[in-house]
Amino acid sequence: MEAQETMQNMSSTNTKTSAGFTLVELLVVAPIAILVISGLAALMINLVGDALITQQRNSSAYQTQDGLDQIEQDIRLSGSVLSTTGTLTSPQGSGQSTAAFVADAGTLDTNTALILNAYATTANPLLSTRALVYTNQPSGACPTPYTSNDPLKYKIVYFVSGGTLWRRTIVPTATLCGGAVPWQKNSCLPGSSGAVCITQDRRVVDDISSVAVTYYFESTNPYSVTTKSSLVATDNPTSVKVTIGTSKNIGNGSVTSSMSVYASRLND
Repeated sequence: MEAQETMQNMSSTNTKTSAGFTLVELLVVAPIAILVISGLAALMINLVGDALITQQRNSSAYQTQDGLDQIEQDIRLSGSVLSTTGTLTSPQGSGQSTAAFVADAGTLDTNTALILNAYATTANPLLSTRALVYTNQPSGACPTPYTSNDPLKYKIVYFVSGGTLWRRTIVPTATLCGGAVPWQKNSCLPGSSGAVCITQDRRVVDDISSVAVTYYFESTNPYSVTTKSSLVATDNPTSVKVTIGTSKNIGNGSVTSSMSVYASRLND
């Protein structure tokens, strides 16, 4: 009887002793487990990184296309394309000063801009209810209909500042026929102060790497097309091509894109 109990105790002791891992087994298994976990972690990081890159690529493409749509719309509705804005009221000028924006190079920056001369309207220019705003020139009496007077024109300026493409509107002061109030308002960069700053510049596209502008001139008899990357005062191109390049670092990679629009003016 005592022998049986002794054998049972020894069997129980042996069973308990063999239930865990030996040090040798742990030394063998641990590195394998670390490698497996590291591989899974790397895979998850890569998957997350790929998802972030795809998300950023889609976001950048949507924003750039939206910006190009706005530029195309403005070019089509503009009356002319200008070589300079002339001296402006601070902080609406180049570098938030009084300095003029100019169209003297192919790539936009804080000084070089795409400058459009557009017609001021009483409502959103895309609405059928909008009407042109007329000044009291050349006839101060504003005879009816006002169409014998000059329509009010304002400037749309596309420029790059702080890695962002901005859209600025510059509305001149004038005496208007019929007490009309232009729908378009003077704008400045966010955070700017001054009596001229009625609203904020529109943020068009972020993460800008370059914005290149090419001006097209069409002639007839015989038909020909010439291009320029800069303008002088006597130039008035018929069409404009704008190419927007963007770039943003995401994790260990970067997302870059380049998209273009070509638009012709419909108004003179």
